[in-house]
Amino acid sequence: MSEAAAHLQERLLLGYRAQLGHYDRAAGILEQHAEDADTAWAQVLHDVLMKAASLNQNMAVDVATWREMGQHAGPQLRDVLERLGRRIQALQRAIDEKVETFRAHKDRLVPEIDEFLHKRRMLQAYNRTK
Repeated sequence: MSEAAAHLQERLLLGYRAQLGHYDRAAGILEQHAEDADTAWAQVLHDVLMKAASLNQNMAVDVATWREMGQHAGPQLRDVLERLGRRIQALQRAIDEKVETFRAHKDRLVPEIDEFLHKRRMLQAYNRTK
């Protein structure tokens, strides 16, 4: 491997490690709030995921150059890429589960809210007849 390719691989390695750190933080946020019905933490999760995405954009030129050079990932880069892939898949599953939980919660709340509104209208009607 040429010196330029080795330097490029090191930059990619650093970038992917940084991305992995953000995705690990995102996984921690999801785990910490697994049982929360409140969604205030979702903005923090979004911000962390956007940081990871911006790293990906920043690395686009290096990734394209790496591909054009026809290089193959060394053991460290391959390891980080595999860990990154597993982490992204796990995050996708966790986010899908959380979305499904929120949908189920919403589906349960709609009839409860309808019932509450019906009782409130009945109470208001009753109070008007007094």
